[in-house]
Amino acid sequence: ERLPRVTVITDGVADLIGKNSVKENLTAMIVEIERFYEVSLPIGMSLFSDVELLARETEALRARGVGPGVLVERVVEYLRGEQAGGRVSTSAPVDAAATALIGACMHHAFLGAFNDRGLGADREEDLRAFADGVLAAILHGICP
Repeated sequence: ERLPRVTVITDGVADLIGKNSVKENLTAMIVEIERFYEVSLPIGMSLFSDVELLARETEALRARGVGPGVLVERVVEYLRGEQAGGRVSTSAPVDAAATALIGACMHHAFLGAFNDRGLGADREEDLRAFADGVLAAILHGICP
């Protein structure tokens, strides 16, 4: 409830498909997902130190239809929608692309926490540069 908003979860992806560019849409997702992980990752990591606490949290998240897998599912849904519209290659491995995108965000947030990098709006330029780098690798493999 208090975590940064990730619109691909709260609003879905239907309104993104075919609008703006694929790069613009994925950049917005990366920025939101990165900000989410910056706040949630330190909290979530502590759950792994207590097996019972982790089990209760996992059960609670599943009961609400949320959890770490939902991000990948939504990005896959978006990419499949763009495949249907011809903006992503029909042979593109969208599951792998979505996992790479989410994994990059998670790892980048982890490194930020590990290196005590500050949070906040002033990081917008850094996040966009990070998104550009991730998308340079991913888009080359999925767009026609």
